[in-house]
Amino acid sequence: MTPETANTRSWLRDTALFLGGQLTAQFGTSISSYAVIWYVTLKTGSGTQYALLIIASQITMALTAMIGGVWSDRYWRKVLIMAADGLTALATLSLAVYFLHGHDALWMIVVLLAVRGLLSGVRSPSVSASLPQLAPTRALLRVNSLNSAAQAVIALGSPAIAAVLLIKVPLGLIFLIDAVASTAAVFLMLLVHLPRLPHAEAATDKPTGLRSYAHEIGQAVHTLRHHAGLVRVVGVLAFFVCVVIPVAQMTPVFITRYFGAEQWKLAAGEIAWSSGMVVGGLIMMAWGGLRNRTTMIMASAIWWVFMAAAMGLSPNLIVFCIVMVLWGASLPVLNTSAVTAAQEQIEHGMLGRVMGLFNLILNVSGPIGMAVFGPLTDHFSMRWMCVAVGAAGGVFLLVLRLRGGPSAPLLAPVLPDVTSKMTGDGDAVELA
Repeated sequence: MTPETANTRSWLRDTALFLGGQLTAQFGTSISSYAVIWYVTLKTGSGTQYALLIIASQITMALTAMIGGVWSDRYWRKVLIMAADGLTALATLSLAVYFLHGHDALWMIVVLLAVRGLLSGVRSPSVSASLPQLAPTRALLRVNSLNSAAQAVIALGSPAIAAVLLIKVPLGLIFLIDAVASTAAVFLMLLVHLPRLPHAEAATDKPTGLRSYAHEIGQAVHTLRHHAGLVRVVGVLAFFVCVVIPVAQMTPVFITRYFGAEQWKLAAGEIAWSSGMVVGGLIMMAWGGLRNRTTMIMASAIWWVFMAAAMGLSPNLIVFCIVMVLWGASLPVLNTSAVTAAQEQIEHGMLGRVMGLFNLILNVSGPIGMAVFGPLTDHFSMRWMCVAVGAAGGVFLLVLRLRGGPSAPLLAPVLPDVTSKMTGDGDAVELA
């Protein structure tokens, strides 16, 4: 076996174990999340109550996003991920015991989602920043695409599994499955060889305490500001997460209101969305994408504008599901392009904080959108809200184009074409 072959097998093994553990945890979380969504939707039928669940998870993720980013660059990412998964398992197990003892208070579900959001805020920057440590640069987009496709497969199977489990077993037992999955992720992470980041010697004038957090967060902001393309990417994502994503997240309420409250209809909508994500992820993995990531992000944004309006105009469940497939297929293009762009442009020792900053902006934008759209769905037609959202997205993209000048194309590249990147050993790695 040549050294090159041995090295390839090593990073493939560690990447597979790493993603396997995180996907196992996500599988359990996805099942319990769908069960909770349908439990609350069918029990209350309220868009406000549904929005509360989303906000509880996302706003708490925003609270710890930058702390998680700083810790990711300071400490051993492997330990941070294991600790977050372990505490998530413990919190979920506590709720499982609560429900299995006959209690079913909605506020306890909100508390669990809030706790999991806090822990996810700590874990997410480390997960995103660890992949460039495990996989070579030339493979990053395909690894991210594979991860996205696998997540879509989980999302594809989870609604059906959750629907069956919700009928057959108590909700508390579903939470127990979730806790076991998070525990399994901890044990798989033990087998991953994820080295510590090398750190420079501490300077005598370096800030300490809370000032050190402010200093390190400021470094992340400074780094992001000097990557103009990434700033534009974050701006586009923040707008769409705030304005368009809430519409997509309200699909269970939309289906219940216009097509019926049967569980199989709720499952059909989620399965259609996830099927599109699987197809999109597999295409991205096989294709490798364009060299300029922003072009793919902007093309996806245009597609989302049309799909948001098409969702509102869907006359029946069949057309609605077709729209969900087409819409879902564009999500891996947007998601993997944005993540890979950051991984390619930012050095390892800063990536955790930059990804934490990404998460902070997006997790603040999401709850703002849900806080507005959730209550509105209880008073206005969701169909016309979808059309209005699509129109707002189109205006935003038009303004973005005009700001670049009358002759500037909407899909003008704003990130440099990355043809090579220095690895930790100082060797240039050619991108596929």
